[in-house]
Amino acid sequence: MVKKMISWMGALCALAGSAYAATATVWSAADGNGVVPPVNGWYSYPDAKATAAEAAGAKATLTTATDKSKVLTLSVSKTNESSAAGMGFAWAKSNGVISLEDYAGVCLTYSAEAPFRMEFKQSTIKDYDFYGAMIPATTKLTTVFVAFADLEQEGWGAKKALDLTKQQALQFGYKQAFVADYGTTNTITVSAVWLGSTCEMHAPELGTGYASGDDVTLNEGDTLKLDLTKVFVDADEDELTYAVEVENAKLVLLADTLYKKTKKLNLITASNPEGSTAVTITATDPTKKSVAYEFTVTTVDRENPPVAVNDAYTVKEEVKLTKSTILTGVLANDYDPDGGKNFQAELVESTKHGSLEFDSTGAFTYVPDKDFFGADTFSYQLIETKTDDPATSNVAIVVITVTNVDDPLIVGIAPGVTISLGEDTYKLGDTLVLAEDFDPVSVTIPLDSLIFVDPDVEGFLTPLVKSSGIVTAKYGTFGDDHVIDLEPVVNANGVAKVTMYAVDGKETASVFFYVKVTPVADPPIANADAYKVLQDTVNAIDAKKGVLANDKNPDNAKSTLKAILIEDGTYGKVTLAEDGSFTYAAPDEEGEDEFVYRVVNAEGDTSEPALVKLTIVYRNRAPVVKEGVADTVGARLADLVEDFKMVNYSKVEMQSWFTDDSAVTKLTFSARTDDSLTNPVIAANGYLQIKPVKDACGEAKVYLIAKDAEGAATELEIPAVIACTNDKPEPKKAIDTVYVGAKTTLLDTIDLSALFTDPDGDTLTYTAVSNKTMTNKVEWDIQGNLMILMTKKDVTLESGSAVPFTVVAHDASDSNSTILRVMLSADPKTSIRPTIAAAPKANWQSAILANRGAVALFDMQGRVMWKAKLPVSEAQVRAAAAQVQGRKILQVNKQTWTIK
Repeated sequence: MVKKMISWMGALCALAGSAYAATATVWSAADGNGVVPPVNGWYSYPDAKATAAEAAGAKATLTTATDKSKVLTLSVSKTNESSAAGMGFAWAKSNGVISLEDYAGVCLTYSAEAPFRMEFKQSTIKDYDFYGAMIPATTKLTTVFVAFADLEQEGWGAKKALDLTKQQALQFGYKQAFVADYGTTNTITVSAVWLGSTCEMHAPELGTGYASGDDVTLNEGDTLKLDLTKVFVDADEDELTYAVEVENAKLVLLADTLYKKTKKLNLITASNPEGSTAVTITATDPTKKSVAYEFTVTTVDRENPPVAVNDAYTVKEEVKLTKSTILTGVLANDYDPDGGKNFQAELVESTKHGSLEFDSTGAFTYVPDKDFFGADTFSYQLIETKTDDPATSNVAIVVITVTNVDDPLIVGIAPGVTISLGEDTYKLGDTLVLAEDFDPVSVTIPLDSLIFVDPDVEGFLTPLVKSSGIVTAKYGTFGDDHVIDLEPVVNANGVAKVTMYAVDGKETASVFFYVKVTPVADPPIANADAYKVLQDTVNAIDAKKGVLANDKNPDNAKSTLKAILIEDGTYGKVTLAEDGSFTYAAPDEEGEDEFVYRVVNAEGDTSEPALVKLTIVYRNRAPVVKEGVADTVGARLADLVEDFKMVNYSKVEMQSWFTDDSAVTKLTFSARTDDSLTNPVIAANGYLQIKPVKDACGEAKVYLIAKDAEGAATELEIPAVIACTNDKPEPKKAIDTVYVGAKTTLLDTIDLSALFTDPDGDTLTYTAVSNKTMTNKVEWDIQGNLMILMTKKDVTLESGSAVPFTVVAHDASDSNSTILRVMLSADPKTSIRPTIAAAPKANWQSAILANRGAVALFDMQGRVMWKAKLPVSEAQVRAAAAQVQGRKILQVNKQTWTIK
């Protein structure tokens, strides 16, 4: 039995007559973990993560006392009958199992304030009714033995057999049933736990026939053999460890150091021993109890024969091995136990696979037989050189390993060897001639006229065959012949080298002959094709994917091939181009169709007909605008006015304009315009919203795009007519000021066009009035856009005063006004500067007459619609403007105007 003791303490209780003897330490306060330690520490139940309901008022804690004992404090509910607390430790990791069947029970050293239950957690018991025993209360440390045979279930769960091979943990528990007699809390101190058949442990003892003080005689050359399992015995059958001490280690020696494993101790003497020495062997059990066997060894010196030691040598095949020196001969490792080298060698048996010359000095020469490799041996013995009764040694074996040397391969070719091809016979050096794409043929060579030999191997080698191209070759034998089957490589011609060879490692031996394949004109090859095409449309297949893509011209890959249609499709029209591209006008129905073509090469050769299969598959059709919708859809946009109010079309309304293979409710919509007169968008609610572009007018077009789920789309053109409206001139400021300098009289010219803009680009005329006071002091004249001011004769104005005017700008049908103040003061601020004696700002009609620069016309989106070099005429500008709907922007050099 194997002993695995957990712990041992001083207070022990003996169990006599047990059939079990082994013990095993689990844990003790004194020594910690034993050879069967608890794994992953201690655990409690209920654990710390248990809910209040699960805990049922129970709690378990673990502390360590100063003497390292484990103190278990177990508390339970006073009233809850299911309340239970406990601590335990697992035997194996991850809730694994171990076997305790080698032991009769468990020893426990403990103290406890109240009785408790010690339980053995078994993996096959799922309802927690584990096997266990009640442990009584004790105020001082006490050791008890609990036999496994006495364990019982409590009986409230399912009845299960005790299985000592399925043990998971050892637990200590306190339950609510003890509360009435002992209270709600129990403190248990655990000092040691171990497994065994008794709580008493014995020290090892000397076996029968052995006693300290023994005297043993050991002759030189003999071995003192001691069986330690008989020298020492242990009542507990513990596993003992041994230590050996020799007082004079130069007199008596350990023959080997294996006694710790084998439990066999072998002692020998040193050479020429003289005297005696004490030897002590100590045996110790797992509890550190020990016993020593002390005895005296008296040595006896005696005459010993020399010792011949086996030898080994290595030599290459067909190489002489010479060992002519003392250090290399067979005597180099031989010896005489009595000292000295007073011996010589004598050959006992010679080698069998080579010649041997052997000398009494141990020198020898060995020559292996030709082509031999492997192991050869000879034997010898030693004879003392003294004349009186010379001793003879044991017989030593010398092994000579002859290593193989690879010999080159040999090809044996008989004189006049011939090659047969059908009824024709050729010499080995001749060239066989075959036509391109020949039928497979067999070439034969007599076996006895061509052989491949490896000197290192008996018999002949089976050759292999290979070809350099043009033909393929395969080797075999038939009767008394080598047979090489030759097959053509399609459309290949030229000269092929056919080689028969044998291989030995990196060495090769070979013989070869040539085969010439003469060319034969081959027609082009048209291969069948297959395509998928869409129904009810003209399908176009380009040349890259056309019918010639997989066709070939065997004799000239660069020859231009042409495709010729010889049979049209049955259900659709095929138009086949010479480059292999084609179109196929597919019918409305899905199904299969086919057409036939052939290929012609540049030399005029024609291929066999090739069939092209067409699979006609479903084609998704774009949505279709319903009949009449195009004529009525623009009614809502036919009478718009410039800057109109946004027009809406609902999603349902738009869906009603189309039909589609799938439901129109699955259509998605987008909108665009190619002009700058409207701004169509699809709103978040799915409505089509036609928004105005400021000041834009004319004939416009909105495009509604309907797209189905597969991406096919249709455009619906929605016309719109936007009537232009006149926009009156707009003053740049409500009140504007012109500074003419600090003076008392006026003689100034002011450009009135700088005060206004006209959205329509109309030519404006101007009028001006002042108050009665200034009318008596100042007079003015308006010529075009220039206003000329002067004080009346003999009138002066106060420097720094202001002359107010109401200026009115008129287009063809409307007008607008602004207040102009002419200030007789210096340091003018920003705004309109006086243009005294300066040229007035030109309108666009005058600006286009400049001799340098460029003119350009833009739509309201900023796109260039027309441009030219200056000068240009007003008629040219208006003609260009007539081509653009709505308002336009005219740019002359760096000046811009908005015109209609």
